[in-house]
Amino acid sequence: MPLIKTAVPTDPCTLLALAKIQMNSMLTGQAVTEIETPGLGRVQFAAASVGDLQRYIDALQAQCDAQNGQTPTQGRKPFSFEAWP
Repeated sequence: MPLIKTAVPTDPCTLLALAKIQMNSMLTGQAVTEIETPGLGRVQFAAASVGDLQRYIDALQAQCDAQNGQTPTQGRKPFSFEAWP
């Protein structure tokens, strides 16, 4: 059976949307544990690499913001229950 190759999007905003869908799937236990990227080819993720996927999402968010002329986000603020009022 021949392998059907689909076109890989190169737009950072499209890749961002796909990466966010993948993150949601990973966090809800429904993950397809790999995605196709233009620069890296097929990338596989495991539940242990959610942090890697989040860093990828952050990088894509910055690229998408820059492409749309928006000020890049400053990243997520640390969250702590210890600092809760």
